[in-house]
Amino acid sequence: MEVIIFVFIAGFVILLIHSISIGRKVNEFHTELKKKFPGAKIHISAYDQSFLVVDFETDQIVVGVKKVRGTLLTQERPYRSRVPFSGIIKAEVLRDGTQVASTNRGSQALGAAIGAVAFGGVGAIIGGLSGSLTSSSGTKRLSIQITVDNASKPIHEVTFYETKRKEGGKRGEIFFDNGAKLVAEFAAYIEEAMRKAGKEEPQATLATTASKFEKSLADQVGELWKLKEAGALTQEEFETQKSKLMNS
Repeated sequence: MEVIIFVFIAGFVILLIHSISIGRKVNEFHTELKKKFPGAKIHISAYDQSFLVVDFETDQIVVGVKKVRGTLLTQERPYRSRVPFSGIIKAEVLRDGTQVASTNRGSQALGAAIGAVAFGGVGAIIGGLSGSLTSSSGTKRLSIQITVDNASKPIHEVTFYETKRKEGGKRGEIFFDNGAKLVAEFAAYIEEAMRKAGKEEPQATLATTASKFEKSLADQVGELWKLKEAGALTQEEFETQKSKLMNS
């Protein structure tokens, strides 16, 4: 019995020391990023040290991982990428790898013309996460996946919550609730970044977008269909926007 108690205490101490070490490294890295990007929105995951910086002063995001993560077959080495707001193609909130909410550059351009709603704000995402937790199964991972205009590294994924517990995390638990809040906030920052990039398009592009108002209903639905076929809209987004047009 004494041996079991000793092993348990030793394991707890090792885990505590490891957690303190990770926390110190995260704080040091946060300080480093804060110096380089004062005023930016910064998230560094304590789970895998993936990170995301949304800087509205320089109109760019900085995304990457600070340490090696993944399994031997899916190993991802440390890297750091800078992407201008205009280079963001798509962003998705993922719960255990399944999309909960998304927005993309196509829907942002469309939004300027007919008021499309993308992520729908912090409350909408948290509501979506809460709604997806009505089953008995919990959540093991919350993340944001960002697709950018870069052939060598087009997809980046940043972790906001992760647990090894078999039952997963659930609403009402402090770490899960904090992760859900953070993932929703940073989704909103990315959406605003994409909107800002869209507003800064050349006047000719904006004029083309504005001219959609003058097109017939059939033309506008046709434009929606082209966006869907190009992958800029999901089937659900297409149906939603088509319904808005039909009822306007």
